[in-house]
Amino acid sequence: MSLKEKNHPDDMAIDLVQAEEGYCSTIYKDHLGNLTVGYGVLLKEGVSIPAKALDAMFEYNMAKAVAEYNKLGLTLNGPRRAVVISMLYQMGYHGVRGFTDMLKSLNDRDYEAAADHMLDSKWARVDTPERAERQAEIMRTGKF
Repeated sequence: MSLKEKNHPDDMAIDLVQAEEGYCSTIYKDHLGNLTVGYGVLLKEGVSIPAKALDAMFEYNMAKAVAEYNKLGLTLNGPRRAVVISMLYQMGYHGVRGFTDMLKSLNDRDYEAAADHMLDSKWARVDTPERAERQAEIMRTGKF
């Protein structure tokens, strides 16, 4: 809940700061060259971001990954579904769509082949090999 939604006594200050800072949902460099987002939120190494803000970002990204999973039209059990959602969270929809052989194997319910296709990728060889190994095993067995 934002300060404005609580009928906060500092509504005028909130309005002024928002007007002066402007709003941008895309990360950009401000006039001093600092990475900034939202209403002038500084993104700088060493700057702490409150857990509530990070939790909200995580929830948003998880909801996005679940919606992208639903677009894939797969019907997998819980653990296998979790693997694909995890991949979507990490690589995004277009990244996972690049796993065409894995997706075909999943549609064919050939989980062994799907796991092999997961491991036959840059994701598994270079990007996050340990994560890929763990998730391929879940895909093979359907169990955590």
